[in-house]
Amino acid sequence: MVGASAGGLEAFTALLKALPADTGAGFVLIQHLEPSHESALAKILSRNTLMPIREVVDGVAVERNHVYVIPPNKNMTIRQGILRLAPREETSGPHRPIDGFALALAEEHKSAAIGIVLSGTGSDGTLGLKAIKTAGGITFAQDPTTAQWPEMPTNAISAGAVDFVLPPKRIAEEFARIGKHPYLMASVHAPAGGDLEKICMVLRARTGVDFQFYKHATVSRRIARRMMLAKIGSLEEYVQFLKQSPVEAEALANDIFIHVTGFFRDPECFQALRKQVFRHLRKRSHEDPIRVWVPGCSTGEEVYSIAMLLLEDLGDCTKQPRIQLFGTDVSESSIEHARAGIYSESAVIVPTPARLKRYFREVEGGYQVTKEVRDVCVFARHDLTKDPPFSKLDLISCRNVLIYMGPALQERALSIFQYALKPTGFLFLGKSESVSACPESFRVEDRTHKIFARNPTGALRRFDFPKSGYHASDAFLAANGRPVDSVADFRKEAQQISETSRQRISALAASLLRAQEKERRRISRELHDTLCQQLASLAFDVGDLAAQTSPSDVARSHLRNIQARVVRMSEEVRHIAYQLHPSELDDLGLSAALQALCDEVSKRHRITIKVASNDVSKQLPLELASCLYRVCQEGLNNMAKHSKAKRASVTFIEEHGSVALSIKDDGVGFRVEAVEGKGGLGIIGMKERARIVNGNLSIQTEPGKGTTIELVVPLPLSV
Repeated sequence: MVGASAGGLEAFTALLKALPADTGAGFVLIQHLEPSHESALAKILSRNTLMPIREVVDGVAVERNHVYVIPPNKNMTIRQGILRLAPREETSGPHRPIDGFALALAEEHKSAAIGIVLSGTGSDGTLGLKAIKTAGGITFAQDPTTAQWPEMPTNAISAGAVDFVLPPKRIAEEFARIGKHPYLMASVHAPAGGDLEKICMVLRARTGVDFQFYKHATVSRRIARRMMLAKIGSLEEYVQFLKQSPVEAEALANDIFIHVTGFFRDPECFQALRKQVFRHLRKRSHEDPIRVWVPGCSTGEEVYSIAMLLLEDLGDCTKQPRIQLFGTDVSESSIEHARAGIYSESAVIVPTPARLKRYFREVEGGYQVTKEVRDVCVFARHDLTKDPPFSKLDLISCRNVLIYMGPALQERALSIFQYALKPTGFLFLGKSESVSACPESFRVEDRTHKIFARNPTGALRRFDFPKSGYHASDAFLAANGRPVDSVADFRKEAQQISETSRQRISALAASLLRAQEKERRRISRELHDTLCQQLASLAFDVGDLAAQTSPSDVARSHLRNIQARVVRMSEEVRHIAYQLHPSELDDLGLSAALQALCDEVSKRHRITIKVASNDVSKQLPLELASCLYRVCQEGLNNMAKHSKAKRASVTFIEEHGSVALSIKDDGVGFRVEAVEGKGGLGIIGMKERARIVNGNLSIQTEPGKGTTIELVVPLPLSV
């Protein structure tokens, strides 16, 4: 399938000119056409290829090495290799013939489907390419820099739906290479046995996810697909490539975790959910929160859909119960996308305009879910198969996740769901999923729409969590797969959980500090490069205006005063930008930035500061340089505010594979134990920054004897 809109004729022509006439594929061209005019597209394109080209009539069979062009005012699908036409339907939104055909193509041909999106406006084709990629097919988008109208390919690329981004001629060359690849002919040698185990071991080491208990057929096909995209012919070579490339390991993991999601996907299922489940929740006391978990939530569309339905359904309650929705996924990038709640226009397909108006607001690049909905949703990275679940849940929606798991993993997941749900809780699965692995744990509530109720009399199954241990309930505690039957076991269990929590909190703190530093740098640049420049320009303009007035004119004096205030304001903004992130750190290196910092503190607080450094590399990693700078900044600020020092020294040296920063003052000193652990003097922040870069921070001080702060950090091998 090849789809295009505005600028499509040029792109179609370039593609067909470069395509061999014997690729073995049938090409279906979908273009946005004026519905009331006849199309000459087939006739025009026939001059540029040796392949036969024809405008489609209903019922024509697709043949290899032929080209088929959609007629005006029609929608087209494919069933059993036959092209089917239907009248174009009038809709409130934009016409999407490319998405419509691509969805049918993905369902029909699965991994043998290939989708190409060329020049055009809007976002038609994005959902179609996602469907083709999800089904295991191959997707292309025209390089936006070569498109007359780049919006369509750009949207598809931004949605993560594209395997190759190339100009039309290069698309043709790549298509010719892969067109006869065994993967597309379903005859590729997929990894199995020991080969599959090796790849799963590499993935586990790279991503933390064990794929050995996922369906081998699915995992093997996805590996074969990645091998084809990477142009690698042998499994041994691919294993080595995986070991050396974290990017490829993540790409393979994302391919295995097929992200099939959308707002209100299968609307009839959501109506059944409202009828079968929400009617029970309406009776809930406002003091008893409604708790919903969506494991495998991908980019969050289903979480937000359920939240919108609950807000609608409970809106007329006198005292609305609190709503808590938890969306989890193993993909950190998917979780970040979900938290932001920003989606392209093509992704925001909701049943009614009223719902679009109430729950979304337009932003650059699409729509953002409103704060009302985002506030009831929490997203976190979580591996359903090994991390402790949420508990006391009213509903678990886990659609199209179990189908990728092997029998043992399905049983484990359903056992976890049984534990996590309240006795009155419900389970919502995908159309092809069931509870057959744990039939005694759930009863059918709605067989058609896959809604199940927890069986309150079903015996709780045992399961373990290899990383952290876990106690499931007062009646059922599991540690490494065994019941906890002693205080010692329980204490060990608690220590394991405590240590895991500490590690996670430390990792979160490090992530927050990195994000903070990145944002400070961005805001600093914005203030310096934009606001300061604008203020300087304003000062010049006001000065010019003052110069044009008479020296005796009162207005001239006022204008000069305004000019002086603007200049002071510019200097203050420049100082704020410098405090956020000094430009010297990026442009001149850490030594220069520390010298400027000491000069600025010395000038502001009238403290003599001596600076000494040896030949320290200017090319320190930014994270390391930022850490050393921030520790020095915090130490000098504390000295200026609290020490009453007259003199200080800052020493920065590089030796024996490490860098050492020392800050000394002759001030009043303090007792470390009096402030440590209480957030005083920024000690916690300094220690946390030191920990992130594997540094060692020490503080030596006594009342009346001054203070010495030392930080020693090992240099990375690459420096």
